[in-house]
Amino acid sequence: MAKSLKANPLETVDLSQPLAGSEGVDPNHASRLRVQVLLDQHASLVQQTQFADTKAGGLVTLVGLLALKGPLPMAGMTMSDPISLAAGSFAGLCILFCMLTAFPRYPGRKVRAHLADVDRFSWPSLTSRKFSGEDYARYMHTAEVSQVVHSIALSNSAVSAILLRKFQMLRVGFMFGCGVFFAVFLRHAGLA
Repeated sequence: MAKSLKANPLETVDLSQPLAGSEGVDPNHASRLRVQVLLDQHASLVQQTQFADTKAGGLVTLVGLLALKGPLPMAGMTMSDPISLAAGSFAGLCILFCMLTAFPRYPGRKVRAHLADVDRFSWPSLTSRKFSGEDYARYMHTAEVSQVVHSIALSNSAVSAILLRKFQMLRVGFMFGCGVFFAVFLRHAGLA
């Protein structure tokens, strides 16, 4: 959802589907269960996002200290020492990808302009210019359970896409971090 809006407007959510489903569960219980599962999922996604940012921050600190004060400090790099150059390059790339991991991500202005039509749960949709705080309050007074479920599910989908991107960047950062440690190992083992 972050790249483009391919979701249906909330007003078009099919309200004719039975909330209880086909298992004979009380509609009130089924509705609460659906919303609670989505909210728990959202909390888990947010926690995993924070975890990725924390890991990136820790790796930046560790690799940064190694690069500045470690056994192969960047200040002592010379063009004639390929191991030092490799360690410095890996450290720089590791820090870059960790910073990309922690870099804040949210939908662009064009997407945010129409987000309130399909989502009333995520903070970017609440910042839409065509959707005031009063509009949000009025919507929450009259929203159908299916529309709330739809909003939270779309928001969770968008957060999961952000989380995937963060962990992809973090994985690359860790690979370059391993390159730094490998270069330090080679130097201290006397292999290079």
